[in-house]
Amino acid sequence: DAEPRRLRMGNFSNPCCSGKSQPSRASLPGDGEPCSFRIHDSDGLFSLSSRFVAYDDRCAVPREWLHLLPTYGLAGCSGFVELVRPQHDDIRPPLVLVHVSQWDVRQLSSEEEHSLRRRWVEVDGALSNQFAWEASRVLEAYAEVASTSAQLRELPANEVLAAVHVGVPLATARISHRGIAGSTNAAESLADIFTGDVDIETAVVIKDSGCEVEANGTTSAAEWTSDVGDEKLRVTSFAPEFDVVYEAGEIRIRTAAATSALLMCALGFALAKWANPWLAEAVVGERAEDIVRQELQEMIAVSLSAR
Repeated sequence: DAEPRRLRMGNFSNPCCSGKSQPSRASLPGDGEPCSFRIHDSDGLFSLSSRFVAYDDRCAVPREWLHLLPTYGLAGCSGFVELVRPQHDDIRPPLVLVHVSQWDVRQLSSEEEHSLRRRWVEVDGALSNQFAWEASRVLEAYAEVASTSAQLRELPANEVLAAVHVGVPLATARISHRGIAGSTNAAESLADIFTGDVDIETAVVIKDSGCEVEANGTTSAAEWTSDVGDEKLRVTSFAPEFDVVYEAGEIRIRTAAATSALLMCALGFALAKWANPWLAEAVVGERAEDIVRQELQEMIAVSLSAR
């Protein structure tokens, strides 16, 4: 076998992990058991929902295996995702809790931008007042939670981690996306923008994405492939060994032996749903106008002072 460690799935598709269908099951995965999860929302449509259902992707007849419960507004705010049994009640702690940090969006320094632009072969010349940006997010997975679901949801987002079992998270994913943004306005309209007579129009282009996964005392870079236009992505990690695919409104997660299936199911779901590149583009797009306006003001101020 030329690639003994790779979890093979083609470009973006993820077939069942064996040619034979296995019977439906309700029991939790055992320690070190390889698993294959398929996740969509409770209505069968991948829309905004407060409950997502995980199925055993090896089963011939779909059966609800686990539920994932995100807090409201995770697209742009910090919060958490609970992994629970379908019969879960709020007086019990979740099986796994993944804390999702706020997006950290920053404008890259000129030195960072220069270094990256040498790698970015194609840079959109139609954008004026360009700037390079990075949007990053940190996901932390915990399996020993001291508080019940009801108690967790009564806490402010910045106090949730205090309710988790003392200690470091069992797995952490650090996701970063980088690209360029700028104004699409014609050059002759810049003065009107400065006076407020014309609105700023901006565009955001993502150039690369990356993910580091830390677990069991080791940190490794995961392989990342994505298609922002079609909202597809695939992330493959070899330490711990798991694979995440997002395509056609579904998330499929495969875990290998000796990997905590529950932990990676919750972490992989949060990664694909709330740390993906098209969401990063949207978050940066909300802030691009303010950055472009500030750059225009500084440019015009310098021009006026030089007269």
